[in-house]
Amino acid sequence: MEILLIRKFKKSFGTIILIGIICAGLIVGIIAAGILNSSLNSKVSLLEKKLFVFKKTFSSNPEKAIEDKKILNRQLIDNNKKINSLFKKTIKASSTPLSFKQSMFSAQDKLKKKAFKKKMGLPLWLGFDEYKIKVPNAEITDILTQELIMVEELINAALDSGVSSIDNIKLSHQSFSLILAAQNFKYVPVSLSIKSDSRPMKEFLMNISKSPCVFGVQKLKVKTIDRNKNLLSTEITLNFIEI
Repeated sequence: MEILLIRKFKKSFGTIILIGIICAGLIVGIIAAGILNSSLNSKVSLLEKKLFVFKKTFSSNPEKAIEDKKILNRQLIDNNKKINSLFKKTIKASSTPLSFKQSMFSAQDKLKKKAFKKKMGLPLWLGFDEYKIKVPNAEITDILTQELIMVEELINAALDSGVSSIDNIKLSHQSFSLILAAQNFKYVPVSLSIKSDSRPMKEFLMNISKSPCVFGVQKLKVKTIDRNKNLLSTEITLNFIEI
């Protein structure tokens, strides 16, 4: 009898232990499911916030907004390329004193012939009066050559615009420092005295804006000479920017 009771007790105890293990497993499973559910809810909430920001940023048509941004980005890249190409076109001159003299006489002859055909007046030595006889020092030759390139650009722009005359060209024969956007540049000033009516003068300013050289207008002074003929006298100082 005792042996039978012991056997029944062992069987009952084993069943109780098994039920306890199953319950413990269920409890662990429920806890794990709760943790997983909480994690999923957190991720869903985060995704909902990102979706809200996305909709707010890209409006109701995200495909069109993304395409518009791509187009804008391409336009910015194209504009940067245009700006960079503008500065890259600036010519860095280098020469010897004798080669400068040769270039000066050649430029003078070429521009005088073109001015004669267009019936436009030019100063005789194009701003290089002191070098019509003497040879410049080697130290200043590069800046003189740079000025000669600049003067050719400006005179050709004036000839193509149809101004009446360039009466005076004043050059400094030196470069100066210019600070723009925390970058140092060199600039070479030139002053021109021009006679023209208003239309060719506007055309001249448009032409120099299209020049491969980079110019900045520092001063512009206009005075009426003859109201009946709309003839103006313009004093303009430009800075040729060396990049």
